[in-house]
Amino acid sequence: MKNGLVLIMLLVTISLSAQRQGRLDDRLENMEARRVAFITTKLDLTSEQAQQFWPIFNEHRDEEQAIRKEQRELMRAMVDNDAKSKEMLDTYMDLEERRVVQMRERVNAMSGFLSYEQIAKLLRIEKEFVREVLKEVRSRRN
Repeated sequence: MKNGLVLIMLLVTISLSAQRQGRLDDRLENMEARRVAFITTKLDLTSEQAQQFWPIFNEHRDEEQAIRKEQRELMRAMVDNDAKSKEMLDTYMDLEERRVVQMRERVNAMSGFLSYEQIAKLLRIEKEFVREVLKEVRSRRN
């Protein structure tokens, strides 16, 4: 009897966890679709431009997210040791330099099919999208 109860509890827990993960995946997919629509509309991309733009944008965004993750992990691991802190700061700055190089590469890659005006506008639009999403999240909390 106890084993049956434990098994039922385990199955319910797994089921609830899977449902939560499914909802999270749905929200992330929805957010990504909104990002694509927002940026495509705001940049006024043609279908040809969009076909070239999104693979480059996604690749560079993934690289930037990986760099930012490494930086966050470094900041969490800061220690009260001067030599170790210097090493961590050097690594952090190296990552920041990598991020800038990556951004230059993105601009260069996009300049073949977007105007520099569109590329500059993209920087603003990305931040605008984040602000809009944060505003929605805050309004849902209230």
